Amino acid sequence: MGRKIGTLECKLDELFVRNAPRLPRYIRKAWVAWMPLISLVAAIISFLGATALWHWAHSDKFLGACNAYSVSGCGNLSVSRFTVWFWVALTAVTIEGILYLLAYPGLWSNKKKGWRYVYYGVTLNVIYSMASLFTGSGRVLHFLGAGIISLLGLYILFQIRDLYITKHKSMFIPKTNGRSTLPYGFKKPGEQ
Repeated sequence: MGRKIGTLECKLDELFVRNAPRLPRYIRKAWVAWMPLISLVAAIISFLGATALWHWAHSDKFLGACNAYSVSGCGNLSVSRFTVWFWVALTAVTIEGILYLLAYPGLWSNKKKGWRYVYYGVTLNVIYSMASLFTGSGRVLHFLGAGIISLLGLYILFQIRDLYITKHKSMFIPKTNGRSTLPYGFKKPGEQ
């Protein structure tokens, strides 16, 4: 699974970085500075979306009446909104919100781990938008809106990906005279 995600990430990198116009560095730095707050807002919106989807499935203003009186006037409309696609959409949007919350500490400390959580969340948003086609809550317009937002999110994410730290820097900091020392002036064993 990890290899497939890595392959998808490489293909998206080619699409959104190598074949797309590059954002100026100061704009990319501004996005990096705002990403922790954006991830919190996205988490709140995701949880509100999950709540709205849950309430939509429970609303029975019209369907409840038809289910109760299916012999008179409604015909074969006795249905439930709790379909497989509803559960896929509800699970995806809830996990998406959790991923955005998990991304906050990593984004705050400018680490690649936070970026990856947001990447997984946006990728999950694509799945959610596809599942929303079949839930009946918005359908095509919701799919198009979520798809455009996901594409824009992926473009921005891949534009700022290189600004996140992938590995911890070495403990040994090179000096101008060629020797390396530990932080705060401590010396390596055997160094004068």
